Amino acid sequence: MNLDFELKRTKPFKKKLAKILKGKHSLAKKIIKFLKLLAKDPKYPGLKSHQVNHPEHGKVWSSWVHDDLRVLWKYDEDGQIVILLLDIGDHDHIY
Repeated sequence: MNLDFELKRTKPFKKKLAKILKGKHSLAKKIIKFLKLLAKDPKYPGLKSHQVNHPEHGKVWSSWVHDDLRVLWKYDEDGQIVILLLDIGDHDHIY
């Protein structure tokens, strides 16, 4: 049985996502595709997911969305069924 992960967006993630998407409809489609893949399989090779040590969030995961766009996320502490989306932005911004 293959369960999809539930994605929960943090307030900072929502805010940055809205700013990034402003007037960029083609990017919105790519982000939606990314989120579907992440929910289905966070370790899908095309997402290039890898662990990083972030100064603010500690040990988290980083995944590739498109070009230089990355998403920082972590598993929820309770059973790893939920993924918390922490941040979105270009490589220099989120690291």
